[in-house]
Amino acid sequence: MKQKSKKRKLHRHNPVTIGAAKNDKSAYGLHTRVKRKSSYVPMAPPNLISHPAEKRHSRYKDRDHDLQEKSIETSKKSGNYRNPSSAAKNNDAILREHPEVKKLADKIEELESLQDFMKRANKCVRYKDRKGFLKLPGASEKQWQILNTTASIGGIGFAPSLLTNNSQKIRRLKTCLMELRDKVTRTPGEYTIKGVRILKNVEAKRLQLFFGEIPDDEIKTLLKKHRFRWSPRTGAWQRHLNYPGLNAVKEFLNSL
Repeated sequence: MKQKSKKRKLHRHNPVTIGAAKNDKSAYGLHTRVKRKSSYVPMAPPNLISHPAEKRHSRYKDRDHDLQEKSIETSKKSGNYRNPSSAAKNNDAILREHPEVKKLADKIEELESLQDFMKRANKCVRYKDRKGFLKLPGASEKQWQILNTTASIGGIGFAPSLLTNNSQKIRRLKTCLMELRDKVTRTPGEYTIKGVRILKNVEAKRLQLFFGEIPDDEIKTLLKKHRFRWSPRTGAWQRHLNYPGLNAVKEFLNSL
């Protein structure tokens, strides 16, 4: 009897069980509220768009929709407590690249390639190096002929204004990229992926990794390779919280 009560007590105080049960209860309560409140939503009078009853009807509908969304989100959290791997898939702050960051980085790379092509092309035009120009990626004979005509305002080659405008656009996008990466870095978060608890400690400005047990030598080598250092005070492997650090976590987890 004592063993059973002990097991029951341990089960009751298990944080995973508590979290799942708490969210199950919240989801059920929200779902019940949706059913109860939607049962007395006032009907809107037909063909009276600006009627007060129509506005009241829309307001009730919007409220029920919000409650339903909260119920669904709470149910998802309950599942995440029971299945940490599914929680890891739903979190996009660590493993998955931020979509806007990747989009901006790709655009900058594209513009930088264009800038390099225009500079090298102008150099070939200046020295009448047709063979060198045709060796450039994406260059063609027709393009060579166009660049060597004097019909354009800037003379032969790519106009200086094109290079200036493109360079300004690159600088502007790089500033936006830095601000966006800083925003991603300053957002706190905690995730458990592949048995590793990852904490974005914004106050300490550290990215911390916690293991359930002492990692073996191979994992320690991987951690040091990605510039993580052991901190006895916090009991975690950590490095500075910045965007390269977030990429290092992604690479480390992929190499496990």
